[in-house]
Amino acid sequence: MKKLLNLLALSVALVSLLAGCASTSGGGKAAKSVVYRSAEQVSEAQGVAMTVSTAFTFNADGTFVYHLNFIGDYGNGYSMLEDFDGASGTYAGTPAKDGDITLTTTAQVDLEALTREAGAKFAEIVQGGGTTYTFTNADFPLRAAPAKSETLTVRDGAFAYEGIILRRQ
Repeated sequence: MKKLLNLLALSVALVSLLAGCASTSGGGKAAKSVVYRSAEQVSEAQGVAMTVSTAFTFNADGTFVYHLNFIGDYGNGYSMLEDFDGASGTYAGTPAKDGDITLTTTAQVDLEALTREAGAKFAEIVQGGGTTYTFTNADFPLRAAPAKSETLTVRDGAFAYEGIILRRQ
């Protein structure tokens, strides 16, 4: 059980790294939603096989959503699926074209609550004989956050975010 909780903490740390998103409002809104996706990142750490993918959706109304999908295979039939929006806010720029997109994050998942509560929920499921834990924004909703901004530079239909390449779809 302790190994499972340690591995859960590792997966939450990975999600924390990926979820640090930022933005600003403004013009240049998309005529329709524009989506950028990462390829699946597959790795292993402390015996946990992890598959992570991320996506940014830039909506026509000038808002964006940063989505995370994590699958952790802990071995012995135990697994966790995290499928949730990690952050949202507004953007300035034209995501359908190469150039700068400035993001202003105004809401994000409470990572402290996620770290604290996800481990307890996973332990509860395992102790009850379960093997899989899935959580979404129903479990960890986006909450208002102090606005923070950053600029992404799109080149050849792609940008790097937290070391991960996302491509326009």
